[in-house]
Amino acid sequence: ADRNVVDLDTQQGGLATATQVSLEVTVPPPLPDASNVWLLQGMDASYQETGWGAAPGFQIQGMDIARLVVAGAPASAMVAVVALRTAVQLSPNSTVTLMGPAAFPLSCSPIDEGGMYSSMSLPTVSQCEEIEDLGRVGVILSLDDTLAAGDYTFSVGMTTPSQNP
Repeated sequence: ADRNVVDLDTQQGGLATATQVSLEVTVPPPLPDASNVWLLQGMDASYQETGWGAAPGFQIQGMDIARLVVAGAPASAMVAVVALRTAVQLSPNSTVTLMGPAAFPLSCSPIDEGGMYSSMSLPTVSQCEEIEDLGRVGVILSLDDTLAAGDYTFSVGMTTPSQNP
């Protein structure tokens, strides 16, 4: 069966200390009775298998509602309002990440400083940070405290391209 693969390379000699790796995974819709297992394969520098393992997966629950509201003016800096519904409680130190297409970079400049970011109804945001990944500029909102399941909104700045990408 075809599987998505992530290649994590280490420096010569392998891992000498524990290393934390973050992966962003886009999952397909669930299939009935599909196995939920992560397969891990260890390889040396010449891509010879040195070990493998399997670990139980975890259930991923999509958001009931995730919506972006933005005006359609070309070549403009504008407010983008995000509305979301969480079905589960988020624990302290959780994050909410928003990434858009490369042609629509996002911004965390606060409204009181002339920007367009506002935590609006997200009560526990300690920081809004801009991130870049594969040419896309998005934002990560860090949550200080527990966030109860419910409906929330926040706004970020967005720059639109001069032409439809």
